[in-house]
Amino acid sequence: MKYLNLILASAIFLLPSHGHALQRISFVSEGDGGILKVSRRDVNLIKFPIEEVQVYTRSKVAEVKVDRGNVMVAYTTENPKDPIDLLFVTPEGPYSLTLVPADIPSEIIMVEVPGVKKPGAKERVGDSGEDSSRENSDYVSRVKELLKGMYSEEAPYGYTNKKVSRPVDSFPDLSQTLEEVYSGPRLTGERYRLINRSMNTVNLSENQFHQKDILAISLGQLSLDPGEETGLYIVRKSGAQVKMESERAKYRLSSPLK
Repeated sequence: MKYLNLILASAIFLLPSHGHALQRISFVSEGDGGILKVSRRDVNLIKFPIEEVQVYTRSKVAEVKVDRGNVMVAYTTENPKDPIDLLFVTPEGPYSLTLVPADIPSEIIMVEVPGVKKPGAKERVGDSGEDSSRENSDYVSRVKELLKGMYSEEAPYGYTNKKVSRPVDSFPDLSQTLEEVYSGPRLTGERYRLINRSMNTVNLSENQFHQKDILAISLGQLSLDPGEETGLYIVRKSGAQVKMESERAKYRLSSPLK
């Protein structure tokens, strides 16, 4: 059992950092959420810019303590694999985070919430870009939901999943197999299995697997001993979504009717 000690504290959503000690996440509107990687072995700190924060979770593998705006989170089991879902209730509204265990040092997560002005920040004039922010927030929520489904190997509502077990050309020291595909109207998720087939420890990073059309990448572990395996989770735009956006772009670029 890890015991949480108060430390001065406090991650980015898609394509997260690779072991950095400080992360940041900005919530745009009430009900926003995100997915962040945290240490599976050390205490992690989530720091809000306000003191009135209540935290709720149904996780049985997490210890959570709150000291004003500081939320300390640690896994209570060895080598945990399950994400931790947290719900935060603040005077500015409710927010949520899904914490994914990774072999990284203790994380400090700085949270920004709407309505709370940062020191030195200028007031925003008007509501320009508000619709765009809401649309982006909705997209992030969809990606989060799909990643959570792939981690639990359960298709979210509106998605179908298909087992494929197809080898993929990868790096010389890795065996990469596409295990499952999750198909939805706007997003496609891919769950891979990675195996270290070398005689040495292999270090991994999300950037190794990044391609132009990828929206989000998550790795179960950032290093593999010989023969060890882990999961790789990738989210892309669906073929239908790519086609629709392409048609919209053509329409925008066309000459106006006269």
